[in-house]
Amino acid sequence: MGARAKGRLTVLAALVSVVAVLVVVAVSFRGGWGRTMDLTLHADRSGMVLEPGAMVMRHGVRIGTVASVHPDGDGARIELELDREYSSALPSDTTADITSSTLFGGKRVVLSDDDDDEEGRASTAMLVSGDALR
Repeated sequence: MGARAKGRLTVLAALVSVVAVLVVVAVSFRGGWGRTMDLTLHADRSGMVLEPGAMVMRHGVRIGTVASVHPDGDGARIELELDREYSSALPSDTTADITSSTLFGGKRVVLSDDDDDEEGRASTAMLVSGDALR
């Protein structure tokens, strides 16, 4: 193998390395490596009683946690982190309720959805990371 061939091979290896680094950075920036899906919940004043770390439930199963709670006008903006393995099946008509497990227990977010719309059709659109619930 001549010096010219070794030089070309070195340049090719450098280009492949740069492309690989750019792909890793781009996927990481978009949250592709993360194990959670982020949703924003806009709630009335009852959302202010939630604390970071509170459970997010769906059909009786814990599927995530409350990441943060921020005042937002007369209500609250609540950032949710959902486990991707459960969040991939959340239809776009998903609603959220803030409930308590007991009279004095901590608050939690319970997600639910209508199985069918007014005309008896199931929703086919799904929530994606970054979507907002009301």
